[in-house]
Amino acid sequence: MNILKTVVLSLYVILCVACSDKNSSEEKVLLTESIPVTFSGIVYGELSENGFVNPIYPKIPLMDSIPSALERSTLINRRLSRVIKAYVIKSSMTEYDSLKIRLSMRKEDKTPYDFKPVNFVLYRNGEEDGFYVFQTMTNSKGKPLLFSKNENDIGNFDDAVVLCIKKSTDRFYYDLLE
Repeated sequence: MNILKTVVLSLYVILCVACSDKNSSEEKVLLTESIPVTFSGIVYGELSENGFVNPIYPKIPLMDSIPSALERSTLINRRLSRVIKAYVIKSSMTEYDSLKIRLSMRKEDKTPYDFKPVNFVLYRNGEEDGFYVFQTMTNSKGKPLLFSKNENDIGNFDDAVVLCIKKSTDRFYYDLLE
Protein backbone atom coordinates (compact mmCIF):
# COMPACT_ATOMS: atom_id res chain seq x y z
CA MET A 1 0.00 0.00 0.00
CA ASN A 2 2.73 2.48 -0.82
CA ILE A 3 1.57 5.84 -2.03
CA LEU A 4 4.34 7.01 -4.33
CA LYS A 5 2.76 9.75 -6.37
CA THR A 6 -0.31 11.95 -6.12
CA VAL A 7 -2.35 13.02 -9.09
CA VAL A 8 -3.74 16.52 -9.32
CA LEU A 9 -7.02 17.14 -11.09
CA SER A 10 -8.31 20.66 -10.82
CA LEU A 11 -12.03 21.24 -10.95
CA TYR A 12 -11.39 23.49 -13.89
CA VAL A 13 -9.95 20.55 -15.82
CA ILE A 14 -12.78 18.26 -14.75
CA LEU A 15 -15.37 20.79 -15.89
CA CYS A 16 -13.61 21.41 -19.21
CA VAL A 17 -15.37 19.41 -21.92
CA ALA A 18 -12.21 18.88 -23.99
CA CYS A 19 -10.20 17.72 -20.99
CA SER A 20 -12.70 15.04 -19.98
CA ASP A 21 -12.31 13.28 -23.31
CA LYS A 22 -10.39 10.00 -23.21
CA ASN A 23 -8.28 11.20 -26.14
CA SER A 24 -7.17 14.32 -24.27
CA SER A 25 -3.44 14.97 -24.41
CA GLU A 26 -3.35 15.55 -20.65
CA GLU A 27 -2.52 12.31 -18.82
CA LYS A 28 -2.73 11.68 -15.12
CA VAL A 29 -0.26 9.13 -13.71
CA LEU A 30 -0.62 7.05 -10.56
CA LEU A 31 2.25 4.85 -9.40
CA THR A 32 2.29 1.99 -6.95
CA GLU A 33 5.19 -0.42 -6.45
CA SER A 34 6.66 0.66 -9.82
CA ILE A 35 3.52 -0.45 -11.67
CA PRO A 36 2.17 2.55 -13.58
CA VAL A 37 -1.52 3.21 -13.90
CA THR A 38 -2.19 6.08 -16.28
CA PHE A 39 -5.53 7.87 -16.33
CA SER A 40 -5.89 9.10 -19.89
CA GLY A 41 -9.25 10.73 -19.34
CA ILE A 42 -12.04 11.02 -16.81
CA VAL A 43 -15.78 11.38 -17.46
CA TYR A 44 -18.48 12.31 -14.94
CA GLY A 45 -21.94 11.07 -15.75
CA GLU A 46 -24.82 8.78 -14.94
CA LEU A 47 -24.97 5.01 -15.12
CA SER A 48 -26.97 3.78 -18.12
CA GLU A 49 -29.04 0.61 -18.23
CA ASN A 50 -26.21 -1.24 -20.00
CA GLY A 51 -23.81 -0.42 -17.12
CA PHE A 52 -21.73 2.24 -18.85
CA VAL A 53 -21.40 5.93 -18.00
CA ASN A 54 -23.17 8.53 -20.12
CA PRO A 55 -21.85 12.08 -19.70
CA ILE A 56 -24.41 14.39 -18.11
CA TYR A 57 -24.47 18.09 -17.22
CA PRO A 58 -23.81 19.65 -14.88
CA LYS A 59 -20.88 17.33 -14.43
CA ILE A 60 -20.64 18.03 -10.71
CA PRO A 61 -23.95 19.07 -9.10
CA LEU A 62 -22.92 20.68 -5.82
CA MET A 63 -25.33 20.62 -2.88
CA ASP A 64 -25.06 22.97 0.09
CA SER A 65 -25.49 20.09 2.53
CA ILE A 66 -26.46 16.41 2.65
CA PRO A 67 -27.32 15.96 6.32
CA SER A 68 -28.85 12.47 6.42
CA ALA A 69 -29.13 9.04 4.83
CA LEU A 70 -32.67 9.90 3.73
CA GLU A 71 -31.44 13.00 1.89
CA ARG A 72 -28.61 10.98 0.30
CA SER A 73 -31.08 8.43 -1.06
CA THR A 74 -33.38 11.21 -2.28
CA LEU A 75 -30.52 12.93 -4.14
CA ILE A 76 -29.40 9.65 -5.69
CA ASN A 77 -32.92 9.00 -6.96
CA ARG A 78 -33.22 12.54 -8.35
CA ARG A 79 -30.33 12.00 -10.76
CA LEU A 80 -28.04 14.29 -8.77
CA SER A 81 -25.46 11.59 -8.20
CA ARG A 82 -22.56 10.95 -10.55
CA VAL A 83 -20.37 8.05 -11.60
CA ILE A 84 -16.71 8.51 -12.48
CA LYS A 85 -15.46 6.73 -15.57
CA ALA A 86 -11.65 6.65 -15.87
CA TYR A 87 -9.71 5.44 -18.90
CA VAL A 88 -6.52 3.50 -18.18
CA ILE A 89 -4.07 2.57 -20.92
CA LYS A 90 -4.43 -1.13 -21.62
CA SER A 91 -1.32 -3.19 -20.96
CA SER A 92 -0.26 -6.33 -19.13
CA MET A 93 0.80 -4.07 -16.22
CA THR A 94 -2.67 -2.50 -15.81
CA GLU A 95 -4.82 -5.65 -15.80
CA TYR A 96 -6.51 -4.89 -12.49
CA ASP A 97 -10.10 -5.79 -11.61
CA SER A 98 -10.33 -2.75 -9.38
CA LEU A 99 -8.33 0.25 -8.15
CA LYS A 100 -8.63 1.52 -4.59
CA ILE A 101 -8.36 5.31 -4.58
CA ARG A 102 -7.98 7.88 -1.80
CA LEU A 103 -9.36 11.26 -2.75
CA SER A 104 -8.49 14.43 -0.90
CA MET A 105 -9.06 18.09 -1.67
CA ARG A 106 -6.64 20.96 -1.76
CA LYS A 107 -7.05 24.66 -2.25
CA GLU A 108 -5.90 26.42 -5.41
CA ASP A 109 -2.51 27.12 -3.79
CA LYS A 110 -2.15 23.34 -3.09
CA THR A 111 -2.73 23.79 0.65
CA PRO A 112 -4.64 20.75 1.93
CA TYR A 113 -8.00 21.17 3.57
CA ASP A 114 -8.36 19.93 7.14
CA PHE A 115 -11.17 17.54 6.31
CA LYS A 116 -10.63 13.82 5.94
CA PRO A 117 -9.86 12.11 2.64
CA VAL A 118 -12.28 9.52 1.25
CA ASN A 119 -11.34 6.05 0.05
CA PHE A 120 -13.38 4.38 -2.68
CA VAL A 121 -13.00 1.78 -5.40
CA LEU A 122 -13.02 2.03 -9.18
CA TYR A 123 -14.14 -1.23 -10.83
CA ARG A 124 -13.00 -2.33 -14.26
CA ASN A 125 -15.99 -2.35 -16.59
CA GLY A 126 -14.72 -3.43 -19.97
CA GLU A 127 -12.58 -1.80 -22.62
CA GLU A 128 -12.93 1.05 -25.12
CA ASP A 129 -10.55 1.96 -27.93
CA GLY A 130 -7.49 0.30 -26.35
CA PHE A 131 -8.25 1.55 -22.83
CA TYR A 132 -9.53 -0.28 -19.78
CA VAL A 133 -12.58 1.46 -18.35
CA PHE A 134 -12.78 1.82 -14.56
CA GLN A 135 -15.93 3.17 -12.89
CA THR A 136 -17.04 4.02 -9.36
CA MET A 137 -20.23 2.11 -10.09
CA THR A 138 -21.32 -0.64 -12.49
CA ASN A 139 -24.62 -2.53 -12.78
CA SER A 140 -23.47 -5.05 -10.18
CA LYS A 141 -21.17 -3.16 -7.78
CA GLY A 142 -19.97 0.19 -6.56
CA LYS A 143 -21.60 3.41 -5.42
CA PRO A 144 -22.58 6.74 -6.91
CA LEU A 145 -20.91 10.01 -5.89
CA LEU A 146 -22.54 13.07 -4.37
CA PHE A 147 -20.89 16.46 -3.94
CA SER A 148 -21.45 18.76 -0.95
CA LYS A 149 -20.07 22.12 0.19
CA ASN A 150 -20.19 20.91 3.81
CA GLU A 151 -17.17 18.93 5.02
CA ASN A 152 -19.30 17.28 7.74
CA ASP A 153 -21.09 15.34 4.98
CA ILE A 154 -17.92 13.61 3.71
CA GLY A 155 -17.78 9.85 3.79
CA ASN A 156 -18.04 6.50 2.10
CA PHE A 157 -21.53 5.36 3.09
CA ASP A 158 -23.50 2.20 2.27
CA ASP A 159 -25.48 3.96 -0.47
CA ALA A 160 -23.08 6.62 -1.80
CA VAL A 161 -19.71 8.32 -1.53
CA VAL A 162 -19.98 11.98 -0.51
CA LEU A 163 -17.15 14.33 -1.47
CA CYS A 164 -16.68 17.96 -0.42
CA ILE A 165 -15.87 20.86 -2.72
CA LYS A 166 -15.53 24.35 -1.24
CA LYS A 167 -14.62 26.43 -4.33
CA SER A 168 -14.47 25.88 -8.08
CA THR A 169 -10.68 26.37 -7.91
CA ASP A 170 -10.21 23.44 -5.49
CA ARG A 171 -8.23 20.47 -6.72
CA PHE A 172 -8.85 16.75 -6.36
CA TYR A 173 -5.83 14.68 -5.34
CA TYR A 174 -6.12 10.98 -6.08
CA ASP A 175 -3.76 8.50 -4.42
CA LEU A 176 -3.68 4.94 -5.67
CA LEU A 177 -3.78 2.65 -2.63
CA GLU A 178 -4.00 -0.79 -4.30
